[in-house]
Amino acid sequence: MFNENGMDLSGGENQRIGLSRTYYGKAKILILDEPDSALDVYSENKIYDSIKSAMKDTTSLYISHRLALCTYCDRILVFDDGCLAENGSHYELMHNDGIYAEMFKKQTSYYKN
Repeated sequence: MFNENGMDLSGGENQRIGLSRTYYGKAKILILDEPDSALDVYSENKIYDSIKSAMKDTTSLYISHRLALCTYCDRILVFDDGCLAENGSHYELMHNDGIYAEMFKKQTSYYKN
């Protein structure tokens, strides 16, 4: 884009650069839309750790279909057909046996024998 002799970054590399800019700016509010969507498993794990530490002193809105990072969130909002269907902590929603619990169990079932 800038130089004919330059190189194109992968989707995951671009995503990591974008997240790095977010942390460098020390924003008071973070809005992360699918921050792990283009990452490999190892990078995803590192990103989860860094997002967790970044969320500590920041108001953060994390939009995702992957639910692993939700275990770190204070409050989870679940929308169904454009309406708020559930809200609570990971622990609360897992004990409600609602939409969130069903989705979380389906995702984690791929990682069990």
